[in-house]
Amino acid sequence: MERLSLIGEAPRSNLVGEAAGCVVGSFKPVSLFCMNNMRILIADDVNHNMMVMSERLSRINSLWSVVQYENAEDAVSAAKKNKSHLIVMEEQFGPGKMTGTEAIQALRADEEANCQTRSVIVSWTAILMELPPGADFTWPKDANATIMQEAIDRALATVGH
Repeated sequence: MERLSLIGEAPRSNLVGEAAGCVVGSFKPVSLFCMNNMRILIADDVNHNMMVMSERLSRINSLWSVVQYENAEDAVSAAKKNKSHLIVMEEQFGPGKMTGTEAIQALRADEEANCQTRSVIVSWTAILMELPPGADFTWPKDANATIMQEAIDRALATVGH
């Protein structure tokens, strides 16, 4: 079975069904339910950065639900209330503010305490750095669709779970 690529044209068959098993990385077909029901949270203190990332994601699938937060505290609070499949978290929010790394650790602790499926978390930064504890990926601010593909595939696999 071929791997579904969200970048470019999707295969015309094997898109419907298996809504509960929306596995992409294991080469199972992805249902339209999974492709259209992903929830994404973006946190960055620069509105322009959030707008650009939202636009990149909506070019892949305009039906995804994307919410934006200008600080880590609000992002963590929102993510605890409404589970997101993909979280794109800026690292630096300014002096005296919670960092992206602290936010990621708070989100992972909450997932573990409540036995929740893990969100796919991306550390999104202008400065190349090591993968922060709890993050699944690191993206540069100018991440393109190719760089984003693996994280999106993994996040799609959690839809419906």
